[in-house]
Amino acid sequence: MRYLATMLILMAGHVWAQAGELYDAKVTDRTSVTDPAKLIKFAEGQWLAFSLPARDGVRSPCCWKGRWNRMGEVGCALVRKHESYGTRSDSPLTDKVIVYAQIQQGEVARMRVVGEYCPVDAAGEQVVWMGSIDNSVGLEWLDATARSPARGAAAESALHALALHGSVEAGRRLYALAVEPDNALSEEAIFWLGEVDGRMLLELAKDEQHSREVRRQALFWMANSEDENVVETLVELLTR
Repeated sequence: MRYLATMLILMAGHVWAQAGELYDAKVTDRTSVTDPAKLIKFAEGQWLAFSLPARDGVRSPCCWKGRWNRMGEVGCALVRKHESYGTRSDSPLTDKVIVYAQIQQGEVARMRVVGEYCPVDAAGEQVVWMGSIDNSVGLEWLDATARSPARGAAAESALHALALHGSVEAGRRLYALAVEPDNALSEEAIFWLGEVDGRMLLELAKDEQHSREVRRQALFWMANSEDENVVETLVELLTR
């Protein structure tokens, strides 16, 4: 029986390779639906999962390996309370990221963004797999999640997903969130904007229509940028 359980888990990992290396999940296929918003009611109490294109040079987030339940090695988890979550400098490059969004009471309660082929421990959770979805639809859904009244960690993860998205429009949406008045996640959006395009940070910092605090945050992250052009421009601004 133990051997059979192990084989079923390993088979699930191979079958759902397109959703990352997903282990111990109860998966429902909804690849015929391309808009996550249309599956919110259906996915209540479950996780919506779909893939999005990643911009060039993105390293796989949440991509590590550790012992799990004595059955092989698995990395990030959907529900584990204590875990390592982030991106390592030696993580493999990825062309796509997988978004896992837990739906509770019609809202995104929790979100995980992982590299396409990174191991994920579902711990028996139910996952609704949508496959690759339309770029514009995905951006709209992430934007709406970031603006959700509930906010919280799910909104922050939505900003992260926008920053990884391989579309110019993703940067524009981060910019809009960064300068939106009374947006509690403005600083977070500015940080991720700097990860996407330092030139947009410069544009934000120079625009006197924005608040002093927003411009100050933009200058702060410009100073921490690894983009030489951004740093040179900042030095020029400071020495005028």
